[in-house]
Amino acid sequence: MKEFNIVKYETAIAEKSFGRDGIYDTLQLKFRFYRFLALYFLRDFFPCILIVVLSWMTFWIDYSSTPARVAMGITTVLTIVTMTNNIRSTSPPAGLFRSIDYYLLMCNLFVFAALLEYALVGLVPNKAYKKRKRSRKRNKKKGTELCTINNVYTHKDIFSQAMHEDVSEEADLPEENKRCDHQIDKLSRILFPGLFAVFNAIYFAFHRLHEDTVD
Repeated sequence: MKEFNIVKYETAIAEKSFGRDGIYDTLQLKFRFYRFLALYFLRDFFPCILIVVLSWMTFWIDYSSTPARVAMGITTVLTIVTMTNNIRSTSPPAGLFRSIDYYLLMCNLFVFAALLEYALVGLVPNKAYKKRKRSRKRNKKKGTELCTINNVYTHKDIFSQAMHEDVSEEADLPEENKRCDHQIDKLSRILFPGLFAVFNAIYFAFHRLHEDTVD
């Protein structure tokens, strides 16, 4: 078994009952194997970490770009599910829920939570964007009233002003969208990486201190 390293073996003598034939002394030989950490980390754990980190990229995409965010969210969910099934199929069969199964489950939950985060973004209104939009409409309305009172326009002047307002409004939209990030996205950019970092620190520290849990 090239993927394991023999750390130690134990011998023992124990009595075993053979039914009607009686009780006899038996010699027991126990081998304890440990997985190569670097091999398993690079093959199983590291790709899962990359997929989880990739699912956070949606937090930096404009929340109004629904096709882009939904497509990336669904892609990362399908990818982590496929990776989980491949890892389980290549691992030795076991009737119990293993340590790596817990890790894969948490990775699935993090990726799925990133997809649900966008659903929450759609339900909660963006206060900063609405406030900026109301302020822009209010300023535009005041400017229009002032011009109506103090000036008399010809048809040519009115057409030129309308064209100027349309061009300036289109030019302001991209800059406005960049500045008005959703408050849930801002929180998720800190919350998701922080929780995942804490989970990994606890997980690997526990198994590093208790090596018998990964044999």
